[in-house]
Amino acid sequence: MSGLKRDTPALPDSPPDVASKRTRTISWIVLLSLAILGLIIGIALGTRGSASISTAAATGTVSPFDVAVKSYLAHRAGIVTAALYDLKTGRTWSLDPQAAPQASASIVKVDILEALLDEAALSGKGLSNDEERLIPAMIEVSSNDAATSLWVLAGGGAGITRYNHLLGMSHTTASSCVMSPNARCPGWGLTRTTPADQVLLLKQLVLLSAFVTPSAQQYALGLLTDIAPSLRWGVSAGVAPGTIVAMKTGDLPLNDAGTDWQVNSIGWVDGGGHDYVLAMLSTGNPSLEYGIETLNEISSLMWASWNGS
Repeated sequence: MSGLKRDTPALPDSPPDVASKRTRTISWIVLLSLAILGLIIGIALGTRGSASISTAAATGTVSPFDVAVKSYLAHRAGIVTAALYDLKTGRTWSLDPQAAPQASASIVKVDILEALLDEAALSGKGLSNDEERLIPAMIEVSSNDAATSLWVLAGGGAGITRYNHLLGMSHTTASSCVMSPNARCPGWGLTRTTPADQVLLLKQLVLLSAFVTPSAQQYALGLLTDIAPSLRWGVSAGVAPGTIVAMKTGDLPLNDAGTDWQVNSIGWVDGGGHDYVLAMLSTGNPSLEYGIETLNEISSLMWASWNGS
């Protein structure tokens, strides 16, 4: 996607039949998938017996989380888990996919945003004045106060869970509270998730979605590409100049001593021959700076060594 705009999604003159639209969209996706499958089978049958093609080149078997990334992590503290979906090949890659779900911290703000956009489409009324005012602050400067208000407007944990279930985010558990007693951060940051679920969430912004309209996708991506410079780390590290990076980061101290940090970075990266969504979660970091350094190095190593083949 290019020419990203921050305009609020345009509203219809009358409430749309969203359920019908979703049904038609899903049917269209099924038909398109069947057509593509038929084409692939036809090509396969037509080329049987011809010279063999490199499996790595043909199916994308070279992992972005290669030896360099794993060797680096072998000497780092904490637990890092990640997932990448390559839009060019349709392939998903995982790093330590069996790791337990981790605290989302502020990356849950993307979940809040999408849930609000979905509800706005369902109602046919669009975003409310309060939502339009608060959403940019929640995304671009990661305002926790704005996020707390929007969490409530989205229906709290129940509203977020409703949306997540629609997407099939089966390993994400929304926090049951807005504020945790004696906590150093809002309770919504304790929503637990996995990289695979975050990749599924990000796909709604960059692929045809039954839940986020094209205009809403442009709106969301415009915000995510315009986050404050101090919040741009992790998935944006090491990428080529001119690369589009629509992203969200999050950090959360998990103990009072500040010696155990949750540090996360998710986003869409498009440029330099790459087009992918990436989610990285890390816990057990001795400091915020340590966690940022780890995620920055993973992204840099991945960009330098992985050609997406």
